[in-house]
Amino acid sequence: MGNKRSYDYSPVHRALEIGAIIAMFILAGVLAWRSWGGIADQTGWIVVASAIFAGYVGADFVSGIVHWLADTYGTEKTFIAGPNLVRPFREHHRWPEDITKHDFIETNGNNCLITVPVMALVALIPIAPGQHVVLFGVTAFLSLSLSVFATNQFHKWAHTATPPSIVRAMQACRLILPRDHHQIHHTPPFDRYYCITTGWLNWPLRILRFYEISEWTLRLVLRWEPRAYTLPTDDERVSPSPSPETREQQPSPA
Repeated sequence: MGNKRSYDYSPVHRALEIGAIIAMFILAGVLAWRSWGGIADQTGWIVVASAIFAGYVGADFVSGIVHWLADTYGTEKTFIAGPNLVRPFREHHRWPEDITKHDFIETNGNNCLITVPVMALVALIPIAPGQHVVLFGVTAFLSLSLSVFATNQFHKWAHTATPPSIVRAMQACRLILPRDHHQIHHTPPFDRYYCITTGWLNWPLRILRFYEISEWTLRLVLRWEPRAYTLPTDDERVSPSPSPETREQQPSPA
């Protein structure tokens, strides 16, 4: 791996991530085969193209929702979500370059652990030729799953100083999350531009005040109070990340 980790990453968890990535690609192949079999005419091709685009945009929205929830609610001690979701996102604000130290499996495995069980269920759905609604649903979910899988990789590249040239070209064309665009989220108070697949939805959601309205609704209905994020200092954001033992001794950022 090369780099000394600043977090806990057990061999068991890595094995699970490897298995999940393999399973994801197998299931993606099954879903792609089913979608191919559901194309019976020219309309079918239009349905597939539309579904692929919808899934890609949907992944950007999902990434924003998950990111916003992890940044806004709960603590690192919250049951299940705390250590697995809340802590990684909030530590990322303190040591944003840590993500560039992760290899392919470490970067993308966690998302597969979430999507694989649902992909397995969707793979059971039969698609008869000409069933355009079912074809759209299965293909859109396949696109969504593959895009969710790629989201952390796009996020990593947005923090990489010199990504591969093809990645820089895709960022420049706004096909994936651009570095300058994502930097807006990493500017205090870290309360906007949560979408990290492409970032396409960040501006529309900002204009619609989507997160503010959602926070107001959750406060009214569930009495969930959004946390006040403890802003990392400049020293914390630029200094090397500490060891796991040292981190345990530091106060939680929220």
